[in-house]
Amino acid sequence: MKNYKNKLLATLLAVFTLFSFTSCETDDWFRGDYGFSTSEFEVPPYTDNRGTFSLLVDLYDTDIRGYDARIDYLNDFDIYNSWLTIYSKKSFREGDQIDVYLESNGIGRYKATLRVDYRGEAYIDGGYDPNLRNFMYRFTDKLLANGRAQLHIYGELYDHRGYPINQSLPFDVTLENSLDLLIGGRR
Repeated sequence: MKNYKNKLLATLLAVFTLFSFTSCETDDWFRGDYGFSTSEFEVPPYTDNRGTFSLLVDLYDTDIRGYDARIDYLNDFDIYNSWLTIYSKKSFREGDQIDVYLESNGIGRYKATLRVDYRGEAYIDGGYDPNLRNFMYRFTDKLLANGRAQLHIYGELYDHRGYPINQSLPFDVTLENSLDLLIGGRR
């Protein structure tokens, strides 16, 4: 009888353990992304009459598509890729040069020199520039830790010969970040 009770207790404990582990929430990787485009702003940014520009953009954790800070528990993340495009079909000419800086308090500054292509675009891909990817990783870490982060984008525009373009020109900036998010508790 005692042996029967031990077997019954062991069986019940095994069944209980099995059910308790199968109901545990698991961590899974999900793809998310965030960014902005000044083409959605009411007034586009302009260079001043010395060819310089500056804009501040506030980004929030609620801007991350594929992640909801109210219900998801984020265990880890990684930057899959980052892209920055500065463009203007009317204002930029092929061969123009843009010195662009990205800066945010507490994480430093990123600098790149971009050349405008035949479409009027100057483009940088974090897949080919680890410094952009590393900067955006630190920025995203700050964004997720604080729920908000401010990005300062500024720079200078030069013509194809290296002279400052001394006129006010409209342009647009698009920044996109693709993330891998390790989220716990999603069912």
